[in-house]
Amino acid sequence: MPLHRYRSVRRTERRSVRTVIFGNGIWRDWTVALLLFAFTTLLGNLFYCEGCLNYIARRTLKNKEMNVFRLFAVVVVFIGAQLQFGLVWDLADVLMGIMAIINLPVIVILGNTALKCLDDYQAQKKEGKNPCFKAESIGLEGKTEFWN
Repeated sequence: MPLHRYRSVRRTERRSVRTVIFGNGIWRDWTVALLLFAFTTLLGNLFYCEGCLNYIARRTLKNKEMNVFRLFAVVVVFIGAQLQFGLVWDLADVLMGIMAIINLPVIVILGNTALKCLDDYQAQKKEGKNPCFKAESIGLEGKTEFWN
């Protein structure tokens, strides 16, 4: 086979592989957008979990400790990508149920504070003010890191 034909075939094969992976036209754009969305969602959740770990530990974790967590997160994502689709959805349902069981009592506990905050907001609106939240106005003085 002449060299120029070989190059043409190789280029066509590469184009075919790209078409299979990304599709053509609008489908390619949607595929890239979905990949970016999935990647940034994973990064956002990882950042959120790091903040939660620091809160649970009541200190800023050292770099080595965070690297162990990040490695664990990568392993979990890799294993999750290999699981059966139905199993992943079932696992997600169970974990969402556990999260709801944890959050419902907390919502009840914090409901009174939220209602006080709403009353303060409405009172400021009636007075014609631009509402500004201050912790002491609802009895949270000294209990928050912000809004003092």
